[in-house]
Amino acid sequence: MSLNPFSAFRFVPLESVSGQNWRRPPSFAFASALTHLPLADSELLQSSHHLPIVIAETEDGLHVVTLLQAGLTRVPAVDEDGRWRRSYMPIALRCLPFRLALPLGAVPKLEIAPELGIAPPDAQGAPLMTTADSLQADLQPLASLLTRLEAGHRRLNLAAERLFLAGALAKLEGIPTDKGRYLTVDPEAFESLAPEHCAFLARDHFLPLDLVAACLFSRRLLTDAVARLTSAPKRTDPADRSTIATEVNDLLRHVNDVDMRIDDSELFSIDAFN
Repeated sequence: MSLNPFSAFRFVPLESVSGQNWRRPPSFAFASALTHLPLADSELLQSSHHLPIVIAETEDGLHVVTLLQAGLTRVPAVDEDGRWRRSYMPIALRCLPFRLALPLGAVPKLEIAPELGIAPPDAQGAPLMTTADSLQADLQPLASLLTRLEAGHRRLNLAAERLFLAGALAKLEGIPTDKGRYLTVDPEAFESLAPEHCAFLARDHFLPLDLVAACLFSRRLLTDAVARLTSAPKRTDPADRSTIATEVNDLLRHVNDVDMRIDDSELFSIDAFN
């Protein structure tokens, strides 16, 4: 599964369309066909009031996203006329028709999807570039917002990895396999976490716990069929909650019982070996 939700659109560098005007997408009808959108940490809790927060398992790791596609959520995010129906719109959608290209080893640059954002000759639009071929001043905040999205999304993904390592995630059963594999927080698994695991989640910052709250709170926005979980076996007995730390301690506890004394025999003789 690819993380890119806009793979159906072709994005080009601004320089290639510098002489043309741009406009916001006149309709968001296309959004009802998008399976998910990436999220930044700064919009996590706000988004959870309006859209279901889940974790996508992709070829390059875990990614925190919000589900959009009709049929996966209780109420469609886009109406029949292509109007956005939620009180909050995620940054990735709000910044269309632009995205931030992140070429390996190069400076990130804005790109535009002509199909979504180049204004027809008879329509009103705003210029993309100045006469000096630099970005228009009103587009500079948008570039900063997309940069914030990338950085915040990486932080959220690291938080999701902590939840995965702690064993607090489970697969959402009701999403067809052709749409990808999605995880969410298993409330029973989270409740049964050992204190050491909870301390691991909250180490340095509380973003993993914010992600737990967002996933659990927004799960109500999924349809009943989608919200079913494939849960891993639970450890219900506190005495059975073995952790890496206790297992290592058990192993090292017997090290002192090993006789490490060196006797009078030769450890190795090169002459005997030859």
